[in-house]
Amino acid sequence: MQCDFLKDMADKERNIRNGLFFSKEEKEKAETRLQALQEFCYSTNIYLYVIDLFEGVIVYASDNLRFLCGLREGEIEEMGYEFYTKYIPEEDLRKIEELRRETQQIMSASLYSVIDRYSMTFNFHLRIGEKVKMFQHRSQTFMCTENGFLWMVLCSIHPTYRKETGEAILRIKGEKVYYQYDFSSHKWMEKTIVELTEREKAIVALSAQGYTEEEIAAKLFKSHNSIKTSKRILFRKLGVTSIAEALMYSLNNHLL
Repeated sequence: MQCDFLKDMADKERNIRNGLFFSKEEKEKAETRLQALQEFCYSTNIYLYVIDLFEGVIVYASDNLRFLCGLREGEIEEMGYEFYTKYIPEEDLRKIEELRRETQQIMSASLYSVIDRYSMTFNFHLRIGEKVKMFQHRSQTFMCTENGFLWMVLCSIHPTYRKETGEAILRIKGEKVYYQYDFSSHKWMEKTIVELTEREKAIVALSAQGYTEEEIAAKLFKSHNSIKTSKRILFRKLGVTSIAEALMYSLNNHLL
């Protein structure tokens, strides 16, 4: 299967640019950001890489991503988009291709003006050695040109508790709505980001710190049953089934 889901976006950006050149200031700003990202990668276990859409190449990949895939230094950058076809199963690539097409449509139709504030998450499998494991992939704008065109995309990968490929969510920072792609109906669905009460925020934050329900109840001066009830209401509100999912939702939507 041809890996077209990012190549088409790169072609579109190159056509928009149509022979224009990057200014010296744009190049220096991009280089500074890439250097800062490289320094950041030394202190995090998140797998990161950066795509240059105009050139159609991967310009940076963190060492831990290279180690994860068993590759030598610079090999991910050399592989470019072929990295996807080698490490992502074909069934998942088909969903990514569909998502790529639909994302271009919704961005072109109504969201391109806020491209600098977008982020998208999507779950897919990666082949790691002889095993296939589920990861969540997050992409967001890393650099735009002075004219407002999308130039570089920052991508991160981390293990997820999800079992099925999909669950694509498009967010615009600062907006009260987000968009979730439904692969069964092949449509984007607009959804409203919920608000958390102060108690719900505290329960999520304290749970993330490792406190038990009993300890959270003591800290909040509530009964154990009250905390259990609040968690049930919280899970129902967010559409999740665990405190880990609640934490991920809260962080992705800047609720804490």
